[in-house]
Amino acid sequence: MKPPIYIIIFIVLGGIVSFILPIWWFIAVVAFFIALLIKLSPKSGFIHLFIGGFILWGGMALSLHLQSDSTISSKISDLFGIGSNWLLFIATALIGGLISGLAGWSGASLNRLISRKNG
Repeated sequence: MKPPIYIIIFIVLGGIVSFILPIWWFIAVVAFFIALLIKLSPKSGFIHLFIGGFILWGGMALSLHLQSDSTISSKISDLFGIGSNWLLFIATALIGGLISGLAGWSGASLNRLISRKNG
């Protein structure tokens, strides 16, 4: 499979899981198992799943912003002293990307470890 497919698979599965199980950290579990089962390299697992998590969480933050007429994002950015809703979106997307990327790196590393012991 080509790298954009990994990103799309993660965004679709992560989005579905996020709506079914509204637990923020569960995208890490999805990223971990995608990297483990697709047999990505650790570098590829981090990069592609970071991009997927960045897009997924950034898109979800933008969706919540539009649904609430910017009420929630304005209050949160005031609470943290950010001052700009767009900086809040970028920070949210970076956090989602880091969580997904590190989980993808972990899954790919575990896959590499298992492959070495069996091979």
